[in-house]
Amino acid sequence: NNLDSWAAELKRLCGTNARGLTRELAAEGYHLSVAYPRGLTPERVRLDAATPAGLHYGLRRIPDLLRLAPNDLAQSLTPSAKATSVIRAGQGATATIADFPSFGERGIVEGFYGTPWSHQDRLDMLRFEGAHGMNVYYYAPKDDPYHRKLWKEPYPPPEHQRLGQLVSAARSNFVEFCFAISPGLSMVYSSDEDFAKLSAKLENVGKLGVSCFALFVDDVPQDLQHREDRARYATLAQAHAALINKLYDHLKAQSSSHRLVVTPTTYTHAWGSRDYIRELGAAANKDVPLVWTGPDTYAPTITVALAREWGEFLKRKPLVWDNFPVNDSDPWRPHLGALPGREAGLAETTSGFFSNPMNQARASMI
Repeated sequence: NNLDSWAAELKRLCGTNARGLTRELAAEGYHLSVAYPRGLTPERVRLDAATPAGLHYGLRRIPDLLRLAPNDLAQSLTPSAKATSVIRAGQGATATIADFPSFGERGIVEGFYGTPWSHQDRLDMLRFEGAHGMNVYYYAPKDDPYHRKLWKEPYPPPEHQRLGQLVSAARSNFVEFCFAISPGLSMVYSSDEDFAKLSAKLENVGKLGVSCFALFVDDVPQDLQHREDRARYATLAQAHAALINKLYDHLKAQSSSHRLVVTPTTYTHAWGSRDYIRELGAAANKDVPLVWTGPDTYAPTITVALAREWGEFLKRKPLVWDNFPVNDSDPWRPHLGALPGREAGLAETTSGFFSNPMNQARASMI
């Protein structure tokens, strides 16, 4: 009933592994106590959690408890838990497991070019996310015309209904459905009319139960394109910061539960203007996460040091968009190997971590 006292209990149970624990992470944490009175088979499990999400994540451990002997829990739980202990008593034993997520935000962004996933692909992926501890799905297929090219237009009724089904499926699987829109190819940032169309589009989607919205201004011109914008703003960063702050205030006025996430035009070390990212980081509302793909668009490594450096530019921890295993630039080649080069400790220097999958939804599940 009290998230602060629950967080304190998780800290006690997890000891030195509780570093970085926040109230938000504690809300998804749990504690399992497992009794093995006569050997290797659990006969009683007690699960404590502060929220339905914490209960969900604790229940995901039950198959492991049925598969593993008590002494194997610490080494063989997948993924490993923050704290595991076993106390022997005669023929029996009691095992305890305490855990919470490392990243507050973890999941996927359907953000590739090319043929978008089918509706059934998305439903299956949302179930997959829920089964594997992910908690966010960004809807941002570049070739959905109503996401990018026709961003001003409301979704027609059939598409709008399918979005509603996705929102419902996400909620059922403890995944937040975050609707992204990419207006940067044609939007006049200084136009009240364009802003009204943008906000109306988001309000329409919001009626489906969406409270997370994302503004993507990636892969757009790096200079102001419209005469009206050049007359009002000195730089692209100034225009984007004004839009971000205006949209954030508008969303919060509608509901305090609304949140906004932004992918800026410069989103990697490899290219783009450092002046842009410094100016945007200084001017944009500090409660708006800003996305970063790492040292390159397709980063071979993402290190704590680089995340900390980018965070200094942004004046906040970056939100990692990992372009693995996306293959829209070479769709004939699936990327099925392991993911190397992501340094331990990124959870402490970033605000979250999500992946851009392949055009092939089921291959991405590997």
